Amino acid sequence: MKHILALASLPLLAVSAQAQPACGSYNEIVQTITAPKYGERKVAQGQTKIGAEGGKIVIEVFAAPKGKTYTMLLVRPDGMACIIGAGDNLKTYPLPVEGSDI
Repeated sequence: MKHILALASLPLLAVSAQAQPACGSYNEIVQTITAPKYGERKVAQGQTKIGAEGGKIVIEVFAAPKGKTYTMLLVRPDGMACIIGAGDNLKTYPLPVEGSDI
């Protein structure tokens, strides 16, 4: 468990095709990335239909002010979460307006 939290506390996590994502308790991972050291907060979330869980898997994006760092989590219904991406210099864009041409 200590290794998982150590990985979760890294500001950058290189995730390659061969690397395994860092997984652990959702609450513990969120406590780490929202602590003053990183100062991230949830900026987006959405349900996905991947895996056997159907639409019960949630993807969440946390970011520090001005996108300095960000963390993407895959959250399972059992309270476990995996860091599936992390980095810096996150750019965000407004959601499209219904009926607009994009």
